[in-house]
Amino acid sequence: THSLSLSPPVVGVQALRVSCLGAKERPVHHMRQPWSHRVPVLPVLLSTLVVQHTVVVVPHLMLASVVVGLDNGLGRHGPAMGWSSWNHFRCNISEDLIKAIADSMVSSGLKDAGYTYVNIDDCWQASTRDAVTDELVADPAKFPHGIKAVADYVHSRGLLLGIYTSRGDHTCQGRPGSRDHEALDARTFADWGVDYLKDDSCKDTHYKTFDDPEVAWGQYMAMRDGLNATNRPIWFSITGRLAYNDSEWHKEMHCIHPPRPSNYPNEYGAFTVRPWVRAGKDVLGLANSYLIEYCNNHAFWGFTNAVSEAGGKPMPGGFLSQLDSQQLLTYDNMTRPGAYNDNDMLENCNPDPHGGMMTTAEFRSQLTTFAVQSSPLILGHDIRNQSHVCLEVITNKEVLALADSTRGRLVYQYPMAIWPDADRVPPIGSTTTDSGVADASVNISLQVWAKALDQRSTPGVIGVVVLNRGATPTSLNLTWDMVGLAPSTKVAVRDLWAHADEPAAVGSLWISNIASHDVKALTLTPA
Repeated sequence: THSLSLSPPVVGVQALRVSCLGAKERPVHHMRQPWSHRVPVLPVLLSTLVVQHTVVVVPHLMLASVVVGLDNGLGRHGPAMGWSSWNHFRCNISEDLIKAIADSMVSSGLKDAGYTYVNIDDCWQASTRDAVTDELVADPAKFPHGIKAVADYVHSRGLLLGIYTSRGDHTCQGRPGSRDHEALDARTFADWGVDYLKDDSCKDTHYKTFDDPEVAWGQYMAMRDGLNATNRPIWFSITGRLAYNDSEWHKEMHCIHPPRPSNYPNEYGAFTVRPWVRAGKDVLGLANSYLIEYCNNHAFWGFTNAVSEAGGKPMPGGFLSQLDSQQLLTYDNMTRPGAYNDNDMLENCNPDPHGGMMTTAEFRSQLTTFAVQSSPLILGHDIRNQSHVCLEVITNKEVLALADSTRGRLVYQYPMAIWPDADRVPPIGSTTTDSGVADASVNISLQVWAKALDQRSTPGVIGVVVLNRGATPTSLNLTWDMVGLAPSTKVAVRDLWAHADEPAAVGSLWISNIASHDVKALTLTPA
């Protein structure tokens, strides 16, 4: 029971808002309210405000504000774009490397294309915290001048600095984590001039409960509140590994699965928001982006769900695994301005585990599908030594514009059950997830996404992406019912990879010869 008393009576205030900070959050399955909730406070008229537990009652008027949810104002016009050290460099990082990357982002044109964050991933920390202040300390061998000096340099190049921690008591590479230090670490990061925080899920001595959704939620809320208290806009990116189990063939996609070490719970785990949403948590108010995938990403094409192209079991973590995770591990309303499903870092231009590399067509496919899904676009290759072809792909501004999300709606994926041939997504008779969206098929050949874009000068523009997952070229008759247009609508057609206008179309558009593992990206503008 929560109780409060107010005296004397509040005069001239017609409405009160009640914010139950400690109460169970409301379900957000169909939430349409803004994700950052401000409650104005009247500081003068209340001479007595007695609050028990965590209920705050304040007038709906006037000056200051109490914030429930992440309150940094970031991501209103699209997800974060930048670079991270992890995919290519792992722990081989240094102050000089980060400065050189910042220089290359400017000189190569990546900054001008919209990539602004330079993110230092794991291994920047010293092995222990400061003995006096208990603050995190940079590794003196790798960052002899400290993180603030690096941030100052990155800022001088017109870029933003990101940094890494983990919600456990250690990071994935064994450095000090942020467990029970969230407010302190948030202040430290803000004092250093950090602009982006990746908060991972790794290594904790409280291993028996570490993957418990309630435990993870509490730790991330503590860091979110710590960041809010700094009054510095810091993008909050979480990689929430939670206990999660699903159907038999989905289990093949998990990296975290039984049998696990004897000191850990013998259960499946995934990076997902589903347990939180089911429990009524306000995920959209927790972070700017939240990782959604079964397994850490890798630089290869991957497999079509549970069946590998070689006929055996899949190797989790390839591009297609990342792509399918967006359908199997989240919900269709979990992306909006300021809060985004995260497909994980891009592997464009990185070698695969065997020294090979995805094709240019596959790099196009990854960038385009990530963009149309409004995933953060975080590069991970050595941009000091990138090819012209690589740079041409990742700086295609027409494709990058697909990530715009000020309309606040997640992309609509076609086909539904009326798909006109045997290659269906989903197949007839497939099972449905608890979100009401049918699971992806093991027989996928083509996928189509359509997304309303925020073109202020030309309203009604739709972005369309067609992906050929198959091993042979294919064609598609794109009919207007696939993309939500009336059959009689006439549209101007723009090919975003060819940078060319195509003939106007009415009712349908024939898209021919989409190469294996390649993608077609278009805008349709009502004429």
